[in-house]
Amino acid sequence: MMIATAVAASLLVLVDSPDPDLLDYPYCSAAEAFDPAGDADLALRREIALDACRLPLALSLGDVESMLGDEDFAFEIDGEELVAARRGSGANRLHGALNASLPELEGTDGIHAARFRLAELQAAWLKFYVFPEGATQITLDMMPGWEGPDAPPKAVVENDGGIEGELIATELWSEALGETRRLYVYLPPGHDPAASYPAVFFGDGGVVNHFGRLIEPRIADGSLPPMVLVGAESGQQGIVEDRSDVERDLRNADYLPGGIRGVDRFDAHLIFFADELVEHAITHWGASPDPVLRGVFGRSSGGAFSLQAGFRRPDRFGHAFSMSTGRGPVREADPAPENAARFYFAAGLYEPTFLYNAHISANALQAAGYEVRIEALAAGHTQEIDEVMLIPFLRDAFGVD
Repeated sequence: MMIATAVAASLLVLVDSPDPDLLDYPYCSAAEAFDPAGDADLALRREIALDACRLPLALSLGDVESMLGDEDFAFEIDGEELVAARRGSGANRLHGALNASLPELEGTDGIHAARFRLAELQAAWLKFYVFPEGATQITLDMMPGWEGPDAPPKAVVENDGGIEGELIATELWSEALGETRRLYVYLPPGHDPAASYPAVFFGDGGVVNHFGRLIEPRIADGSLPPMVLVGAESGQQGIVEDRSDVERDLRNADYLPGGIRGVDRFDAHLIFFADELVEHAITHWGASPDPVLRGVFGRSSGGAFSLQAGFRRPDRFGHAFSMSTGRGPVREADPAPENAARFYFAAGLYEPTFLYNAHISANALQAAGYEVRIEALAAGHTQEIDEVMLIPFLRDAFGVD
């Protein structure tokens, strides 16, 4: 799609904000003009903003209607520019690749559109979540996406999803939380319960069924050692008992330091995860007793939890994989202890708040002497980041020479 360069009076143009929120897709011209005045934090915010910012729409209503056709959502890409349009109820936001507002076009009843400049867009993985009115669950047709011609490879499920190892669904009573938690476990092919294996403990533990299928071919080709994956499901769906009377968002109450809306289960959940769950995995599934051979993995709010778990409990986790780091970054740290965990961050160029959290955490940890690896990918707040970086991070932590 060719984007018009001349903006005539008949075109739909939005005015730049004079005081941009640098982590909420400001206008590119506002970010470019912003002077951080020597403030390192503001300079970081500006740098992030310049990689994912807005441009004047520069399209007529007819152009937008033509792009939509009979659909309720459409997007078009030209170079490093993306135009997205939606119509209907709830069409005022994008979700997924960009979590951004879509202004309603003047003179319309429910047509929304915006234009963005996105760095490295030709190397991007994009996936949008489009929820029709009345939808109760997301399906594949609600997740339109795009793979840039220069996008890095991501791990894919092979052999039609078949698996030679073992997938286990089980439960574990937590004294710390006073409830029974649902667990998902992957055991590698030929697993010997008397042996000891590197182990990764996952927040949002249902992903273990998927990630077990992703790593198994790498175990088979020798680029990863046989390892155990242990996942604790999050929120009410991860609890056998009904705890809805405690808080409707139990996931964030568990994962975020300070909790949410006055309900703080973080410390109790960390005891469950780092002590009860790890000991259970050592005893029952051969997870290594050596924390250097154990890691903790999470994304979004789960990424905030994995970061804090590695930071606060290096006696339990030698590696912390924080993907799209959510609220609760590490802003300052004492000098790294001798048994300090190693930290791995990955975030998308198009998810500015999460990328910011990853950067400030990585900077604080590096300044304190921790080992840190951080990667920024051309992607938004979607699982593609995990699928691109999971294998490289695991190889870095546990790989076979």
